[in-house]
Amino acid sequence: MNGSRIYRLLFTLLIACTTLTGWGQGASYPVQVMTQLTPPYSLILSDYAKPASQRLFVTIMVRDLNIVNLPVRLHIKMETLSGMTVETVPNIITPAIYLTGGLVTMLYGTDLTDYFNINNLQFKGYSKEDYRRTGQLPEGHYRITVEVRHWATGRIISSQGTAYTWMALGKPPVLKVPEDKAEMGKIPGMPLTFSWIPNKVGIPGVIPQYKFEMWEMRIPGINPNVIAASLPPFYTTTQLITNLVIHPATLNFEPGLEYAWRVTAFDPIGDVSFEQGGHSVIRTFTYQCKCEGVSDVKLERKGQNVAVSWNQIPNTHTSFHLEMENQASGWSATDVVYYNKANSGQLVVGATYRMRVRAICDGNTMNPSEPTAWQTITIPEPPKRDNSKCGTPVKSIPVTNYTLRTDLQAGDFLTHPKSGGSRYTIKTATPQGDGKFKGIFVSWWGWAGDLKIPCEYWDLSVNTDNQILTMKYHSISKAAFLLDVDAAKAKIENVTDAVTNLANTAADAVNTLVESIKPNNATPVDFAMPENPVADISKPGEVTITDEKGENLQIVELPKNEDGSTNLPAMIQDASGKTFIVDKNGNVAQDNNTSTTSTTSADTNSTSSDSTSSDSTSTKSKAHYSIEGHDFYDGETIYLPLSDKPYEIKAYRDSVNLFGEGAVWSSGVNKVDAATVRFTPNTVSRDINGTGISTVLGNDALRCKIVVVNAEFGEDNKQKQGFDENDKDKENDYPSFQTTPVAGLPWKSLQVNGMPDIVRVKVLPIGAEKAVKFVSSNSSVQVASFVPETNNNIWHTLSISATSIGESELIPQIGHFSAEAVQLKIRGLSNQPPKTLAIVTIHSTNHQSTDISAMMTLDELKDYLNKTAYNQANIEWDVTQLPADSINYDIDGDGKIDVQGDFPSNEVQIIINKYRYAAYNYILFIVDNPNKNIFGKMGMNQKFGVIHVDRHTSKHQLQNTIAHELGHGAFELKHPFQDATMPSYNRGKDTNNFMDYYDGDKIRKYQWDIINP
Repeated sequence: MNGSRIYRLLFTLLIACTTLTGWGQGASYPVQVMTQLTPPYSLILSDYAKPASQRLFVTIMVRDLNIVNLPVRLHIKMETLSGMTVETVPNIITPAIYLTGGLVTMLYGTDLTDYFNINNLQFKGYSKEDYRRTGQLPEGHYRITVEVRHWATGRIISSQGTAYTWMALGKPPVLKVPEDKAEMGKIPGMPLTFSWIPNKVGIPGVIPQYKFEMWEMRIPGINPNVIAASLPPFYTTTQLITNLVIHPATLNFEPGLEYAWRVTAFDPIGDVSFEQGGHSVIRTFTYQCKCEGVSDVKLERKGQNVAVSWNQIPNTHTSFHLEMENQASGWSATDVVYYNKANSGQLVVGATYRMRVRAICDGNTMNPSEPTAWQTITIPEPPKRDNSKCGTPVKSIPVTNYTLRTDLQAGDFLTHPKSGGSRYTIKTATPQGDGKFKGIFVSWWGWAGDLKIPCEYWDLSVNTDNQILTMKYHSISKAAFLLDVDAAKAKIENVTDAVTNLANTAADAVNTLVESIKPNNATPVDFAMPENPVADISKPGEVTITDEKGENLQIVELPKNEDGSTNLPAMIQDASGKTFIVDKNGNVAQDNNTSTTSTTSADTNSTSSDSTSSDSTSTKSKAHYSIEGHDFYDGETIYLPLSDKPYEIKAYRDSVNLFGEGAVWSSGVNKVDAATVRFTPNTVSRDINGTGISTVLGNDALRCKIVVVNAEFGEDNKQKQGFDENDKDKENDYPSFQTTPVAGLPWKSLQVNGMPDIVRVKVLPIGAEKAVKFVSSNSSVQVASFVPETNNNIWHTLSISATSIGESELIPQIGHFSAEAVQLKIRGLSNQPPKTLAIVTIHSTNHQSTDISAMMTLDELKDYLNKTAYNQANIEWDVTQLPADSINYDIDGDGKIDVQGDFPSNEVQIIINKYRYAAYNYILFIVDNPNKNIFGKMGMNQKFGVIHVDRHTSKHQLQNTIAHELGHGAFELKHPFQDATMPSYNRGKDTNNFMDYYDGDKIRKYQWDIINP
């Protein structure tokens, strides 16, 4: 029999110790039974029948030597003093036990399987259903009796073997502190204390031990019992006492992370079993160090901007929240800042703002510091202009503040106490040292017709009240800043001789300048010259025009001298027909001595034979065509954008009268009446000669030509930011393709207030680029220059910039008409602080990982991220390579890094634990031998990722993988084919998108939006 031990005893010993009697005579049985219980005692029936279990040990000795192979079975009965009974059913079906005289049989473990099968037992005082429900018998004092019965008849043939014991399960400990879901570690370095209450019910005389276990809860919302059942503990220890003190520094607790813990009681000797395996309930706590706030917050106003600075705690503060609000208007904003200073941006003059700062410690945005106290600052109104009349006494203003400013900048308003508070506007400011500056300012003379006089200054010192303390200066007589003398004639009459002489001197200089330039040398440009233009002539062959604030930048190309310098002085004719002169010093003034004819955008760059309508009175009396309010005269060219739109054309014999009945029109038009036709420009003209259109009636004849022009935008390989060609036929599942007025318009990303970026413009027919200009839909896009290529090229360069965040359009103007169906969509992107990325190669104990240097240099990686991949969304990466490290992460000993399944795996977590406090926004571990055939892995919105260089075959493939994984971790970019917002997108549809498992270098407009919410 399986599990039995049979021993033969000496017959002489049996005869000496026993008396052989008949089977039915009282207590004298041919078979004797002994029953023994061994700890740990159990109330679970199946525990007695487990393999090798000796909880119940039955010994059978046969005293009658005449018995040979007698088949028998057992009858087992368990009963308590309270009357509960569980015993073997009388008709149990089980294999026979064979007995032979003189032999001893021992039964335990699986020998007793049938006898402790619940289906072979009958219950009294405690139902079978109660047992199934609770899983155990009731606690109490037990007597267990075993008898041997004849297998066939059930007749008792043995004495009773009886054992007595108290049976109860030990109770798990009761957790005391901390409470469930508590926050611990608020004071950095403070030890964490855990305690529990022992429960000695059912374990009299037993001294239990306690196993303390703790797990990291890295999956938000998951049941801690699931974590405890599936993952090894983060920390464990065994002890006798019922409290535990842990010092945080020994375990590297992660701020903001939730942890689970429990205590398990057990009997080290093994005599007592415990309910629930001795496990207490599981509690959780969050390790939440108190984040100390910043100190010494300072506000310094710079014009309409406020510079905010503060002291931070190094290696603890990882970012800051700068809160700003204007209580009067209800405006508020919170900026995320990564350094201990920030700039508010331009604020409203006359408004009062208050600001405060919260610190973020160790990257835990869920536990910011207490905010600093609000600090208030007012943006003052600029000093009022002095409108006093000549002869009014000038009173000095007392000066009491001698604290010098060291941050003077363009746009600051200064007053001069010695001249009664005269107003000065700083245009440029260069530090000279010792708190002194040099540069250009503008002085406002209100009593002189708002005369603005530019001056060069040096040795300027200013106190913190913006009062001038010392200064040397002289006028530079810059004509661009002077007033219109005629408009201010009444006031000029009262100006002192000095001012009159200054104005006359400037006017003479302008007149002399005009005489030295021939009007027919004027360079036409496609923009309107700003009021008070300022020129930069530092770059040969170019003049950069801005307004006096340095905004609305435009670039004008001018002829060069033989030495390569700009040919100055030069004349510029703007889009409104006004002529301006740029002298050798960069001064700009309007030429009022040259008569010009106002022209339209179409003829700014065209020859006289291709000119469009004229505004002169003489030409208005001639015959002309009228299209949507625009007039075209005999011999002129009509430029129309390619479209399916029918344009209605009316023919006038003079300024009032239409052509009448009998008028003959040329072919190619759809006649409506004698004076009206419709023309649909649905085919691009073959050349600049276009299609002739004529109307003849008697002696009156009107002839023009129509040129149908198409303009398309394309990506330039020298661009700084991104271009999404928006191929509606190939990638029409992207959200970025939902454009109006037609689908599939291209997108261009631009850095707001950054340097101009470029696109290419295709214009057909060749030569029609002279009739093309570009208009912003909401003035948020500036056209810096449109440079048509020479040598009959169809592609030209367009330089543009953005002045505001958000979406806008750049619309081509073909002659007088908008080509909205080919517009360029613009996405203005704000500047963000550089994101810090660390690269570290991780070796295992038995393997050296492949470093990225096997494929590329660190500079090549930086260039790819900053000039190819993420510049499209105006993101800059500051990349650092840390020294290689060796970590024993291989838990399962398979020689591979475990990256299959949820990320991070336990093996990756071992690496992360060492670098969790590293002061970088993101860290990529370079580690070989993944247990899944992948190039790399990084979870959504996670700081850490792994890259497997050994899986890559080229530099570009490795660069693409790094950009791809950073897309997941830094910006939560999804694979397009797994994005719920694009259900019909199939993998590989856009191989240029580096989030689509291919080696592309693009991110699309909808991804710019995710990166720049």
